[in-house]
Amino acid sequence: MLEPGQRELLESVAKSRTAAHRLVQRAQVLLRAADGVSNADNAVLAGVTRVTASFQLTRRHGVEGAP
Repeated sequence: MLEPGQRELLESVAKSRTAAHRLVQRAQVLLRAADGVSNADNAVLAGVTRVTASFQLTRRHGVEGAP
């Protein structure tokens, strides 16, 4: 679940053409997770492993993604 204002910030970063690729990718992963996309599907969409997608959610952002 995102706090008020977080979705707008993440959407801005996810669409950025000047932010670092890893930040854009992380914002996209977080947005998809907030929309209920599983870690496995999120990983495929992001082009990373499921472990990496899950790590981005739980370790860095305290978000519990779907299995």
